[in-house]
Amino acid sequence: MDSLLKRVAAGVGANVIGYLLTFANSVLLVPVFLAFWGGQLYGEWLALSAAIGYLALLDLGMQTYVVNRMCQAYARGRLDELHRDLHSAIEIFAAVAVVGLAAVTAFVALAPVGRLFNLQRTSPHVAGLSLVLLGMNVVLNSIPMGLVGGLYRATGAYARGQMIGNGLRLVQFVVTAAVVWLWTSVATLAAGWVAMNTVGIVLILSDLRRFRPEVRLDLSAGSWRHGARLVGPALLFLLFGIASAMNLQGMVLVVNSFLGAVAVVQFVTIRTVANVVPQGIGIVNSALWPEITVVDARGERERLVRLSQWLVKANVSVAVLAALLIRFVGPDLYRLWTGRQVVFEPRVLDLFLIQVVLMAIWNASGLPLLAINRQHAYAWLMLVNSVVSIGLALALVRSFGLIGVALGSVLADVVCNLLVVPWLLSRALERPVVSFLLTSVAAPLIIGAVLLVLVEGAEPFLGASAWRLVGVPIVMIGFYGIATYRFSLDEQERRLIRGMPRRVRAGLP
Repeated sequence: MDSLLKRVAAGVGANVIGYLLTFANSVLLVPVFLAFWGGQLYGEWLALSAAIGYLALLDLGMQTYVVNRMCQAYARGRLDELHRDLHSAIEIFAAVAVVGLAAVTAFVALAPVGRLFNLQRTSPHVAGLSLVLLGMNVVLNSIPMGLVGGLYRATGAYARGQMIGNGLRLVQFVVTAAVVWLWTSVATLAAGWVAMNTVGIVLILSDLRRFRPEVRLDLSAGSWRHGARLVGPALLFLLFGIASAMNLQGMVLVVNSFLGAVAVVQFVTIRTVANVVPQGIGIVNSALWPEITVVDARGERERLVRLSQWLVKANVSVAVLAALLIRFVGPDLYRLWTGRQVVFEPRVLDLFLIQVVLMAIWNASGLPLLAINRQHAYAWLMLVNSVVSIGLALALVRSFGLIGVALGSVLADVVCNLLVVPWLLSRALERPVVSFLLTSVAAPLIIGAVLLVLVEGAEPFLGASAWRLVGVPIVMIGFYGIATYRFSLDEQERRLIRGMPRRVRAGLP
């Protein structure tokens, strides 16, 4: 248990740094874009990026599936299986990259890019060049980098891989800020990203040769036939990529088509505020993923059940508290963040915060299914969710604007995911779903509801003082933490928390 906690703690530490850098890229850069590019050009960049983001689907779901298999093979000491999976997948990716770039080039040459994206500040020629460069960034760098970088996770060096990724995120922040400051050109920014990620993959390959010499980077170990056999099961993971692209980029394109580029900035920035919650939760989830894969590969059934229950409970607890804090201080911070250049819509934020709490339930329940390659029903469910989300957004956007788009996404989660995904996990773990939900979900939601009522009742008396922005959030965190320890955690979880100081003193987490 101590070794697992040590690895998870190291991964969480690396993820915290990564979270801060991701925060810098997604939050701190927004005022830079608005100051030097303005809302219209920034909105056009977001729309172009969202459209080309669909190219990430060309990984065919193989990144997640193959890295899971490599992790299982390494845990069992079967390096020949690891090499065969890795190099066969790379061969498939090479062919897909050629097809993907050819498709992007043909689209740019034949499609009326300016009219499709409602461009006003960007010429069709520059927009087309940007799409090609962004496509290169995805199919030549992001996809193979994800697979090769997955070797760190597969070989028990998750934290090291994350720290290398953190270095690349820092470079991306600097490159993006510099380009936006010096040039008002979306094509120049896209070119900077391609150059940065090309250097990044070279550095990763060099580090792996030194750090994991037993892992060969030699295509002779793979075969087209074996790669083709991997594609079938991997396509289920592709459904997750399709669903994610539809829910993220698809919503942006709906807003851009019906409400314009300025509304895209409003929608994306408010969603970014709410997405602080799932991004923060991902700090722990990503570190636990390979551990769940290893536990399942070794047949440790009861340990798998405990890890899954703890994962869901921790996700819901953090999501509820974070959503309450953001709802309380988010509006003031949003206006400060955007310099009041973007209109704040509180009802859109409320809907997004409701969604992230719901997401904590079903997303955490789905993660063990993904880690142990039991993703079949979950994958199709996510695709249905994305179709319903887009359909509801299209139905509601004309009447309710941004609120309708956000509401459509929330309703889709309630109908498609909220109870079904926990049921899928309970079935895989051979545990009753009602018992699982009561153990992992009920207490955090009840504590959050009580805290929400207390804060709403006290809000009229707080004013706009520093106490409201600093003191009250501290009180909220204290109340929620004490209530969670007393009413949500079981005795084994309390012992784990009480033992943390001893582990720290012993050099363990």
